[in-house]
Amino acid sequence: MTSTSSRLETASRLPEMLPGLLVTAAVTQWLLYRVFSRVGIYLPLDGPAARAYGMLVEAGLVAMDVAMGLALLTGIALLWRRYSHEGRLRLADLGLVVLLLGTLMATVRVGLDPTSLDGLLKYNVISLLSLLAILGGVAVNSRHWAQRFVILCVAVAYSGSYYYAISNNLAQLGHWPGAASHALSAQATGQMAALLNGLPVLLAYGLPPLSLVQAEQRRQAFPGGWIVIALPAALSLMWMLAYARNPYLTAILVNWGLGLNMNLPVLLYTMSLWGFALAVCRCLVSGGVSRSWGYGLILIFLAGLAMPLTLDPLLAGIGSWLLGRGGEAACGLAATQTERHSELMKIPNQAHTYP
Repeated sequence: MTSTSSRLETASRLPEMLPGLLVTAAVTQWLLYRVFSRVGIYLPLDGPAARAYGMLVEAGLVAMDVAMGLALLTGIALLWRRYSHEGRLRLADLGLVVLLLGTLMATVRVGLDPTSLDGLLKYNVISLLSLLAILGGVAVNSRHWAQRFVILCVAVAYSGSYYYAISNNLAQLGHWPGAASHALSAQATGQMAALLNGLPVLLAYGLPPLSLVQAEQRRQAFPGGWIVIALPAALSLMWMLAYARNPYLTAILVNWGLGLNMNLPVLLYTMSLWGFALAVCRCLVSGGVSRSWGYGLILIFLAGLAMPLTLDPLLAGIGSWLLGRGGEAACGLAATQTERHSELMKIPNQAHTYP
């Protein structure tokens, strides 16, 4: 009886555990395959170093397969939990259903073969419409203007990126010869929207409310201490040092890993990275719904804009879907944090209490 109840409890917690596992696998494949494999091309490797490089790249490919399986399981588990709790599927859920089916068909090459130009065009259209449906559903569920602005920027970024890809597909198929002339403008617009989204993400998901003005109250409501501040600052500093040391290689890695072109001032990329990283750290240490937001932001980051892998649109879709959790919470506060904030407001301010 105990083992049965334990299995049921584990099954009920599965939708909460899978996003974290997916993020772990996705980060591993991104670092080893998307980034490290590209760095190794420019390194003079020989002998044991070359063998170690090959083993790490192979590990990245294995992690990519694991991430694909976890992404499919995560999407199904999240949809199952939503339907079991509410008895219906919302717009974002329907978009995720279509994206899951399209990804599955493209993976097993049944009815949709992205290796052919015609199949790639269909897959790009399905992915774009699915992502826009997910983002539209998330925006409707959100109650804070900053979160809606973030979702709008993500939608513009994906639209510009996919318009670029679809236009090139149509031009290559001969259906729209002049499409490529508009593609670069759409791509640039999408990339600008993505870069300008770093600080709004921090405002929407990472900052405490203005009412938490006391340092002790901020510390209790948002755990993590100085690490939450230091880690994003360290990442931004490492990014600036890497760019100063070798801007050419850094630009290649950014393009390969994130689909961004380094044709704007480097300060813009630095500020966007800092705001995004700080928001993610805030969400991860806060727990509750905020942790789901943190997972979602990481998955959106890993998917990038170019999305050269079949896995990438699915990461973007699940990440966008996770941003819609806890839409009743405002300005980066999960439900648990809101309750904690309410309790803190009942505590008298000792600094202004006189005998």
